[in-house]
Amino acid sequence: MFNFADYTMNDGKARRYTFVGCYPLFYYTESGDVLSPQAIDEHGWDEVIGADINFENPDLYCDETGDRIESAYAERE
Repeated sequence: MFNFADYTMNDGKARRYTFVGCYPLFYYTESGDVLSPQAIDEHGWDEVIGADINFENPDLYCDETGDRIESAYAERE
């Protein structure tokens, strides 16, 4: 089960990176939408059911804001 507290920083904002390895995080909803941490900070956790690391997808975009979500290993030059 997804625990929001595990992905919230002390200031209440969504974590952008993992604790170990500092990998970039994204969040997702039951309907399959991908959300950036910034979108969650602006619009809330209402529909979020999980989080994952963007290891290698250079074309992962937030469905709410349209912003590209950073990847750990596939950044464009």
